Amino acid sequence: MARDYPASVMSSSEAIIDPELKTAQLNITMDSGPAYVYGPVHIQGLQRYPEKLVRDLVDLPEGAPYRRSQLLNLQTELQNLPHFASALVDVNLPPDAPFIAPVQIDVQESPLSKVSTNLGYSTNTGAQAGVDYRYLNLFDRGWIFNSKLEIKQKEQLFDIAVAIPKMSSGWEHNGYINYASSDIEGLQSDNYRIGVSRNWIERRQEHYISLQYLAERRQISNGSSDRPHSLTLNYKTIIRDLDSLKDPRHGYMLQAEIGGASEQVMSDVSFVRAYGNAIHYNKIGQEGILALRLELGQTFTSSAIGVPTEWLFRAGGMGSVRGYDYQSLGVDIDGSVVPGRVLATSSIEYQHLVYKDWRAAIFYDYGGAGTDWRTLNPVRGAGIGARWLSPVGQIGADIAYGIDKSQFRFQFAMGLAF
Repeated sequence: MARDYPASVMSSSEAIIDPELKTAQLNITMDSGPAYVYGPVHIQGLQRYPEKLVRDLVDLPEGAPYRRSQLLNLQTELQNLPHFASALVDVNLPPDAPFIAPVQIDVQESPLSKVSTNLGYSTNTGAQAGVDYRYLNLFDRGWIFNSKLEIKQKEQLFDIAVAIPKMSSGWEHNGYINYASSDIEGLQSDNYRIGVSRNWIERRQEHYISLQYLAERRQISNGSSDRPHSLTLNYKTIIRDLDSLKDPRHGYMLQAEIGGASEQVMSDVSFVRAYGNAIHYNKIGQEGILALRLELGQTFTSSAIGVPTEWLFRAGGMGSVRGYDYQSLGVDIDGSVVPGRVLATSSIEYQHLVYKDWRAAIFYDYGGAGTDWRTLNPVRGAGIGARWLSPVGQIGADIAYGIDKSQFRFQFAMGLAF
């Protein structure tokens, strides 16, 4: 039924039981029916959005042999588009030759516009509020317009973006312009960005290529300031091989990035930045999970002066070295923590089921950020926590002790690291 013969049926079956030998002999007869090939594709349910939005995702040539997995993959891709509340992909099976099966796609459209608001609190960035506006048919092409305003105690963001949904090539395209401001550990930064990106996203792999111009105005607590700017080209890939995206117990996630700028092209200095992050989950017995994480990064340049903040590194907080404040690990200049050229953090965490969807956790973190590997001064953090598998994903809360500063911190987060 999965390949070539979608009309196959079980014509007979029996189980012959021998109680003395304690055996069961199973006999099954399948009537395969005829082999089918794809026919023309028919689409129903479109009123607001152009048909091209669906056609660009269809790769079912007429005359090609039937494959159920192809129909399911197409259905998943349509359901992932924000334009549709639901999608169903199936074939009609004519009983007579030449056994050509037309493909039927039925979609239920989502509203053109959506406004959403949020309130929350993060142990990294404090209290927060935000509002998003989305329009799903820009220029009557099915392009997605997004605007976002986020106000946090330590960070603020205003973003406008246009996304072109996945084409027949499998790539998505985006353009954006935004402003971001932050005041963390004595470093005040204002960033202005404009950029474009090309993304290829599947369940297990994601690829991002981006070109971005960034102009920053930053100042530290002693009053010194600078205005770095850069035109950067960056490539990022994410690979996931997990038994569950919502609640992983076995498998791994990998993220790798490489990018940089040249002082010959709209940049203050030349640099190359490399970054990697990996998490591995191991199931221990029936109730335990061991999670191992390693994060490494380096910006290759003669000096960090002239390199924008987001192309350097700081550490600390949830998802980094727990027991220390958010981005409090870096290069100290007159009481301000500024980013360095190198980063290395790691953690080992054991989780054990204690009640239904609740797990207890114990962890140890080690790492930091600095000017270079020779002067890097990694710190240690350890603690206990709780993990709740909520309907929207895993929520974690930790009481962490920063060993090198003899301090306790309460920290929590929702979801996976990346």
